[in-house]
Amino acid sequence: MHAREAEFFKAVLAAPDDDAPRLVLADFLSGLGDPRGEFIALQCRLAAAPDDEARRALRIAENKLLDAHEATWTAPFFDVAKSTPFRKVKVVFHRGFLEEATLPVEALDDLESLFDAAPLLRRLRFDSPGFTGQ
Repeated sequence: MHAREAEFFKAVLAAPDDDAPRLVLADFLSGLGDPRGEFIALQCRLAAAPDDEARRALRIAENKLLDAHEATWTAPFFDVAKSTPFRKVKVVFHRGFLEEATLPVEALDDLESLFDAAPLLRRLRFDSPGFTGQ
């Protein structure tokens, strides 16, 4: 991570509910030609957009970026838990960062590392195959 990027990311961590630091980071990344900058800015716009035709266009652009880059953007998160059999894993980005994940219960062993890899993670669910809730 570039030193300036790390500085901007610290500002995002310090104010996770504020879009301003996210947009500063997005501008910096976009200036480097990093598609993550476009993604962060796009998701910030989506978070504030009404449910209309413009929002649908933003969703299409979001899906294209995710199709092209999600594997790269989530790799650090999944790399920390190589021993965990990640099946039926679901991750969700909000305002440009991984904030939700559903993982198999075996991932509990890697909990601290998962939060280190995704420090803006707000919701973490565990799925136990075969559990019926009875």
